[in-house]
Amino acid sequence: MDNSSFGVRDKRGDWIPKKLLEPAPIWSYPPQPKKILAWLPAYFFPYNMLFMISALIYWYTLIPPVEALRVLSLDWVLQMLGVNMILTFLWYQGWEIPQS
Repeated sequence: MDNSSFGVRDKRGDWIPKKLLEPAPIWSYPPQPKKILAWLPAYFFPYNMLFMISALIYWYTLIPPVEALRVLSLDWVLQMLGVNMILTFLWYQGWEIPQS
């Protein structure tokens, strides 16, 4: 990856970006609605929308019905623990797959 389009290194080797980092426009004061509306698609797509969809799939397919959750029992607790352990293992092992 060529970082020279984003900044340079000085003679000491410190990185100097070409553009200063700006906070999201939703935090700016006074509010600028046009900037916020232009920023929203970049906020939601692709990662936040992917996380929202995966959370809904998880909720509707793997979580037991609310009626079952009202009574504390070992079967649904162990089921949720097992599912969460498996998904956590898969998620963190996904970052360890070597890129060749």
